[in-house]
Parts: sequence; structure tokens; C-alpha cells
Amino acid sequence: MRKVTWPTREEAINLTIVVLVVTLIMTILLFLVDSGFNVLFQWLLTLGGG
Repeated sequence: MRKVTWPTREEAINLTIVVLVVTLIMTILLFLVDSGFNVLFQWLLTLGGG
């Protein structure tokens, strides 16, 4: 087995920041996609007379 080395404090902080930034970007992206689908389906429902 290979020796395992823990990340340094600086590496752990940097990786945590990366995870938080990617999570924030994905949250915004999913919000925009969800809002777009909401607008699309509301528009389709008004076309159908619903």
C-alpha cells in the first residue's frame, strides 16, 4: 500500500473554495433553467386556453 498524505491547510482551503464556487454556479444555472421551463410551460398553457 502507498503512503497517504493529507492535503495541506492551504490546499484544503483552496479546494473548499472551488467546491463552493462550483456549487454556486450550478445553483444559478439550475435556477435559470427552471425559470425558463416555467415561462415556457406558462406560455404553452395560455396557448391551449388553460
